[in-house]
Amino acid sequence: MTVCKNQIRPRRNRRRGSSIAEFGAAFYAFFFAIIIPTINLLSFAIAFSYAHVAANMTADSVAQSMTLKRARQIVESAPSDLKGDSLANFLKVEPGAERFKLDLVRTNMQGENEILTAKKLKSEDNDQSKGLIQYRILANYTLRPRLDLGSVPFINTIPIIGKESELTFKLIRNIEHADEIMN
Repeated sequence: MTVCKNQIRPRRNRRRGSSIAEFGAAFYAFFFAIIIPTINLLSFAIAFSYAHVAANMTADSVAQSMTLKRARQIVESAPSDLKGDSLANFLKVEPGAERFKLDLVRTNMQGENEILTAKKLKSEDNDQSKGLIQYRILANYTLRPRLDLGSVPFINTIPIIGKESELTFKLIRNIEHADEIMN
């Protein structure tokens, strides 16, 4: 007597673990392609906001100064104040390679700016019909990415995500104590 047994074939694939073997590579690519650049973009947005607030605070302090000499001291001390700030260190905001700069500008009715030097300021009269004299502050900042990707070949060339970015804020403020500065 012969017994014929039908062999039961498994209905699923015999290769076990093949999908889990690809998970590590996919997870690694996901982190480098999506998560880390997103973290760097978000940190850039927060650092940009902080740099803008710091530049505005410097410009407001300059506008409230009593003398031009004191205004220049405020602008010269702004980079060292930023280096000592713990939040700026955490956000990787640094003063730029170029110094912060303070100018006196005269804005005429057409909106054109003319830079005034100390000699020109002394020689001119206080006639406001020629234009409004204001402070112009140029604040330069360097923003570095939160997560350093300098060793990754393609990503290290992309500003904001892989390499540092330079920002310059040009702020114009009215002189609050103009009588002291003009004399």
